[in-house]
Amino acid sequence: MKLKKLPLIMMTIFGTSMAYGLEQDGLSGNGETGVFLNLDTSYDIDDNPFLIDKNAVDDEILKLAPSISLIGKNGMNTYSVRYDGEFGRYSDFDAADYDDHKVGGAIEFDINDSSNLDLNASFGQLHDDVGTGGSEGSPNVSGKPDEYDLLTYGGEFELGANTSTFQGQVRANMFDKEYTNNKSNTFDRDHEVATIGGTLLFNLSPDAALLFEVNYDDIEYDAVPTSNISLDSEEATYFVGFQWAIGAKTTGYVKVGQQDKDFSASQRKDEDSVAWDVAVSWAPRTYSTFTLGTSKGFNETNGFGNSVLSQAIDLSWNHNWGDKLTTKVGYSYIEDKMESTFREDETNRFDLNAVYELRRWVDLEFNASFIERDSNAALISYDREIYTVSVNVGL
Repeated sequence: MKLKKLPLIMMTIFGTSMAYGLEQDGLSGNGETGVFLNLDTSYDIDDNPFLIDKNAVDDEILKLAPSISLIGKNGMNTYSVRYDGEFGRYSDFDAADYDDHKVGGAIEFDINDSSNLDLNASFGQLHDDVGTGGSEGSPNVSGKPDEYDLLTYGGEFELGANTSTFQGQVRANMFDKEYTNNKSNTFDRDHEVATIGGTLLFNLSPDAALLFEVNYDDIEYDAVPTSNISLDSEEATYFVGFQWAIGAKTTGYVKVGQQDKDFSASQRKDEDSVAWDVAVSWAPRTYSTFTLGTSKGFNETNGFGNSVLSQAIDLSWNHNWGDKLTTKVGYSYIEDKMESTFREDETNRFDLNAVYELRRWVDLEFNASFIERDSNAALISYDREIYTVSVNVGL
């Protein structure tokens, strides 16, 4: 059983935000290699874009998101380069406007039937929306968003054929985030994360396997926070689990284990927690799919507490109503505990989405999101509604 070929497991360095129905042949015309172009244009009506607790302001945001991909093959090997941009313009609050850019590439070496090597790298000039990150809970809506450079690179090597009793994967990745403005609020949030890990599969059948996984993260901050106590830490995560892919009906994995976070500064208390990662997809019909995802683990702090212990659950139902119309209903719940503090947040979110295929290469999309966060910390709770109309074009 392949380690990363399950639809729920497989991720790319650019994420998974693609329109449902676009069928792209590319400028070369064969649909697999060549040049692929996308342009997503969206218009948001947002009743609380800055996540304000009381006396929220509303705004309308126009977003343009172009992308271009170049994909080539040499034998069984695949090479790709991609650019993604997003440009946001607010109707009333111009200071919140942003221009995001991301470029990256990937190489997939299909060495033989039992071994593969994947390498990837990306660089982005991105931002945190006003009201998130360093400006979370602030009633000031006149500031510029926090901007940062993000460099990532890494690779993974897989060994073992589908028919083997054992399969293995080793991986190494680097994450380097550096803020470039609003330094009075962001100076202590620049950090690097070096990750190494490995996964061992014991194949019970071609469709099912036991899973053993270990991950190690070395987290280093470029500056100490105002408390003058370093946030540098080391994390170790251990999982045992099970993954499966039974025909087209159900795929998924269940991983349960332990996560330990040890700080370099003795003044900060080391942390540990039960951890899990679950993703399940069930398709009772070819045109209807239900998904369940849940996870628990530590995330880095935005300045409140030593770290954030997050527990999340996601549910969704995706349904194709014939050849033209696709709908999706989603619900998510997130519980965040800021370790070493009293603060706890609970966030509920509902999403309604519909995509209509105007042409094979043009989709019309509508989305409605309803978000509520409750917190025992002042100024952090909020209610939010977002209505979005989008046109997605792909060639």
